[in-house]
Amino acid sequence: MVDTFNPENEDHVLDVVRWAVSNQPDQAKSLEIVGQGTKRGLGSVVQADAVVTMSGVSGITLYEPEELVMTARAGTPVVEIQAALDEANQMMAFEPWLPGPLYDQNGGTIGGLFATAMCGPRRPLSGSARDHLLGFHAISGRGETFKSGGRVVKNVTGFDLSKLMTGSMGTLAIMTEVTFKVLPGPQKARTILVLGADDPNRVMRDAQNSPYEVSGVAHLPQSMAARSSVSYVNNGETCVTAIRVEGPAPSVDVRCPALQDLLSGYGDIRELHTSNTVALWQEIRDASFFDDTHQIWRLSVTPSQGITVASELTG
Repeated sequence: MVDTFNPENEDHVLDVVRWAVSNQPDQAKSLEIVGQGTKRGLGSVVQADAVVTMSGVSGITLYEPEELVMTARAGTPVVEIQAALDEANQMMAFEPWLPGPLYDQNGGTIGGLFATAMCGPRRPLSGSARDHLLGFHAISGRGETFKSGGRVVKNVTGFDLSKLMTGSMGTLAIMTEVTFKVLPGPQKARTILVLGADDPNRVMRDAQNSPYEVSGVAHLPQSMAARSSVSYVNNGETCVTAIRVEGPAPSVDVRCPALQDLLSGYGDIRELHTSNTVALWQEIRDASFFDDTHQIWRLSVTPSQGITVASELTG
C-alpha cells in the first residue's frame, strides 16, 4: 500500500523528504508529488513508494497589482489565483491550460501549473510559463531547502533555476512557493472567424505574419467546431479558422477590420465579441472538445514552425 502525506507547510514537506532519504541510498523511498492530481493523465504512470499531496500548502502570500507580481504557496488552487487577478483586471499572460474538462477535474494548483509548464494559445505572443516564473522556494531530494530568483524581472544573481524547474514534473525538487509576474488584462477581445477555408494553414500563417499582432490562431475541423458552445462556431456544417485580437479598445477597433480585409478571400468572415471570444478560446485552451477516451498530443514548437508541423500532421 502506498503511503500518502498531506503536509500543511514547508517544514512538514521537509520532514517527509528527510524521512524518504533517511535510509541507506539503495533503500530510499521514492515520492510522487501532486497538487490536486488534475494532471496525472499526462505522460506515463508514476510508480512511487509514497505520494506527497501539496494542496494543504496553500495561500497567496503577496500580491502587488501595481508591481505586477504575485507570490503564492505551491498548493494554492489556480481558481483562487485567477479570482484575485480578475478582481484587479490582471492575468497570467501565458494563458495556462487547465485540463478540467478533459479529466473531469478542477483547475489544479499553481505549483502544478509551473511544474508541468502549462500554457495556452497566447504563448507565441506572450511566452510560456517558464518566461513568467520569477523565483521559487523548494526542497531538494537531499532534504535541503533552497530558493532561486526573486520578485523582480531583472534578477541576474546566480543560476536561473526557474527555467530549469518549470516543466520538470516534480522530478528535480518540490516547489513550496512560487513568485511570478502578471500583466493587465486586455481591455477588448475579438475573434475573426474564417468559415470553410480551403487552406486554413495559409489563413493562420497570413494572420501571424501580419502587422496586426494576433494573440492566438486555431483551426477547428467541422467535427470539432460542432462541439463548441459558441453558436457562430457550431451552427455551420464547415470547418472554422479562428484569429484572436486583444488589447486597448481603439487598437482592436482598427486591427479587426484590417484583418477581415486581409483574410476575406479565404472564406466567409464572422466576428465574435468579447463574451463569445472568451468562451471559444477557453474551449481551445483546455481541449474541452475531447474527453479522456481520446489520445491527445500537445507539441510545443517555435511559432514559425507551428503551421508547418500542423500541415505535416494533417497530411
